[in-house]
Amino acid sequence: MTIRLWQASTLAGLAFAKLVLAGGADLPTISKYLSQVEPRLWLAGSLDVNALRHWDPASTVIIDLRTAGEGIAEERVQVQALGMDYYSVPVTGATLVDADLQRFAELLRERSADSVIVHCVSGNRAGLVWGALQLDHGQGLPAVLHAVSGVVTKDTIVQALEERAAAEPARNGAQRAVTPVFISP
Repeated sequence: MTIRLWQASTLAGLAFAKLVLAGGADLPTISKYLSQVEPRLWLAGSLDVNALRHWDPASTVIIDLRTAGEGIAEERVQVQALGMDYYSVPVTGATLVDADLQRFAELLRERSADSVIVHCVSGNRAGLVWGALQLDHGQGLPAVLHAVSGVVTKDTIVQALEERAAAEPARNGAQRAVTPVFISP
């Protein structure tokens, strides 16, 4: 890809992101729960796949945190039919482990040039996973809780993030191999 084409695609993506941020009248809402936490990263609850038709399929990636029993097979087919890439990283609040976070971080690194929508059913797991990564990389708890407030509605998720933040000093260091791209300054 030439520099000029890269610049044009980047500018088009930024213009689209600005339209999304502005709540453009032309763009239907993709989820009842939606929060943009980084310039190209959104956390969401269940997706309205029809509304995704308005997103650029060449630069939009869906990361689904739901488990197999929550309807991921049907959504995968629908999203891929739109020409978008779809990844499944099934987690529950009870089963979230560092390996899940590492896989999630790898996807964010690999797809850092794309618009990434991370979702589950209600947005709570999306907030938990993204928030846990931020805490693991030195982001303060108040900033993390503020960022995920648009999707986190369960006290148990807030409590899990608080507990992770309290354990953070033991989590930092050489044993932490996860280095996500989407970390706020």
